[in-house]
Amino acid sequence: MSTSGGYTALPSGSVPGSLFVVGTWYPTEWIAVGNTAFANGTVTAIPFYVGVSHTFSAIGLTTTVAATGPGIATFGVYSDNGSGYPSSLIVAAGSVSVASVGVCQVTTPIALTPGLYWLAVSLSGATAPATINRNAGYLSGVIGESGPGAIYSTGGWVLNGQPAALPATFVAGAYNTTTALVGVLA
Repeated sequence: MSTSGGYTALPSGSVPGSLFVVGTWYPTEWIAVGNTAFANGTVTAIPFYVGVSHTFSAIGLTTTVAATGPGIATFGVYSDNGSGYPSSLIVAAGSVSVASVGVCQVTTPIALTPGLYWLAVSLSGATAPATINRNAGYLSGVIGESGPGAIYSTGGWVLNGQPAALPATFVAGAYNTTTALVGVLA
């Protein structure tokens, strides 16, 4: 590895997910960030590739406007079904209030082995939902683009009208659109 300008370059041939720096949030492939007030009953999932086994210490998101009412985010990690879609809930990480501005996280060990996973959040209980950082362009390559030369992919799956708890199996019928920026802390 080489260091230049405060950044550490990965060894030649390395892929995202092959190095995790303790104290850093992942994934880092976002090319643009916006924010959205996701409605109660929304579940979003973003792809996350792990190239080496690692135990992450937290999962969370960032709010830019606090929710009113309880406003709860419930986090989890899904396996992939082999076709670029979330499958089984393999980590039910817990819930946290989104009634404040800033990083809202659940601190819990999340041990992942090499593979494709989906970082998910279910949002519920808010009188007025929190505004959450969301993707506005993702370089995952998992879902693909709308056409050759497309500027960006929205990069995740969204379900509406879901209960507060994350489903044990990700429900069929999600649509590909803007998702909450859920991350894990190395």
